[in-house]
Amino acid sequence: MGSYSPNSDWTTHHPDTPVLSVIVSVDTINEQAPQCLDDILKVIGDSPCEVLVASREIWPDPPPELTVVSCASDSRGERYDRAAWRARGRILAFLDDGVCLPDGWPDRVIDFFDDPDVAIAGGPVLVRTRSRADRVGALLIDHHLGATRMGSVSSSARPQVVAELTESNVLIRKDVFRRVGGFRSPRTGGETMRLCHAVRSLLGCKVHYRPDLAVFGSLRSFPGPFLADVAAHGRARGETARVSLVAAARRFPTAQSATDGRASVDDLAPSVVAFAFPTLLVLLVFLEVVLAAPFTPFRHLRLAEYIGATLLLVLYLIQVGRVALARGAVRIEDRALAALCLPLASVTYLGAFALGFFDTR
Repeated sequence: MGSYSPNSDWTTHHPDTPVLSVIVSVDTINEQAPQCLDDILKVIGDSPCEVLVASREIWPDPPPELTVVSCASDSRGERYDRAAWRARGRILAFLDDGVCLPDGWPDRVIDFFDDPDVAIAGGPVLVRTRSRADRVGALLIDHHLGATRMGSVSSSARPQVVAELTESNVLIRKDVFRRVGGFRSPRTGGETMRLCHAVRSLLGCKVHYRPDLAVFGSLRSFPGPFLADVAAHGRARGETARVSLVAAARRFPTAQSATDGRASVDDLAPSVVAFAFPTLLVLLVFLEVVLAAPFTPFRHLRLAEYIGATLLLVLYLIQVGRVALARGAVRIEDRALAALCLPLASVTYLGAFALGFFDTR
């Protein structure tokens, strides 16, 4: 980083304007939401920050330190977009309710964005496990799926450039956010995935993953809400895979490159490769069901059935190994339960991926 500090320059010329706008998505104004927001305000303290609440419900009497932007949409992306237009800071931080900030987090964010080359960044969400359902969900996210809004990026101990960020801890410059049009997500799930893809393909910017920008958060309870989150993320990935595949096949750019104004097939290829494997796995599972059905006319294809079943078993054992040998002080019964739940989580994700891939409405 050079000697020039954009954030210090901003503070000098805009002394009454915050540098960082923290936007928190709140689905329901219940007892936990005010407590979470109060904890965020305590961590922010005297930092040059403001806190906005992207609420789905009207908050009649909010604390004066908060700016509440109500939007009845079920899509977090639309609520975030609405609140972002009210934000005054030059850096936007998008968080979920239930997220807790560690001490010094606002200052670390501001310092990192002192580098003018940084456009978008984020860190991991360190899961707070209070129950067995939380521990099982954490194992599935960290060592198997990486397929929910809190597990888009596996926890890593080193900074790196990534393709996308977890959807509960996203940091982006406001001018970059507006140049790509915001989240633009009419559906729930995959909001940050689409935003990161737009920033990379439209502007050619790198997406930075920083472990020192980690926050603490809670999982959706397993199995119901957790699997619903998995399904929403799987469907969003399926939709993105379809769009990328069609664009690559037609040689029709979905976005403009930052260099020559056009997006080449190479720009789209990583998305196709990243999302192709779930599609092939869905087809393999479907073929196995057809071949194993008692009424199928393909009973003579026993060899194909055995080969497919063997491949599925090998994939399952690989995932079991990752869960069973996960680092950390995790109870044996939690590891065993997570291993038994692997097929349920995988089928949920793959089914939602196929629905998003083939649904063209």
